[in-house]
Amino acid sequence: MDARFAKASANAYASVAMEESPRTLEIYRIYVETADRVSQRRALANNFFLALHTGLFAFAAGITAFSVGRVPQEAIGLVVGSFGIGLAFVWWWILGSYQKINTAKFTVIRHSRVPGRGVRDSRAWQDRG
Repeated sequence: MDARFAKASANAYASVAMEESPRTLEIYRIYVETADRVSQRRALANNFFLALHTGLFAFAAGITAFSVGRVPQEAIGLVVGSFGIGLAFVWWWILGSYQKINTAKFTVIRHSRVPGRGVRDSRAWQDRG
């Protein structure tokens, strides 16, 4: 980390800390933490459904390879395809829910009074740097 950035960040947060009450800063910190946790859960859900789809594809390939001539390939494709489409819909719905929650949380964070000075100070530092 650049020393100028560290000093500018420390000064920005110190000025915010002096202007705001400790309770306000604590509420802001908790809100940012929960927004970060929602982002982590969304990434975890994304990885989970990606793994499920990969497993479904591997299962379909294995069933197709080992059931040649015994089970109609169209039936396997219909069952696996239907399950995959249903799984994709659930994946889309869950990730959309996480997106709505995060949008609401970051809107509140963006419009809160606490980070205003620090954001302005860091932008000014970037313009100078």
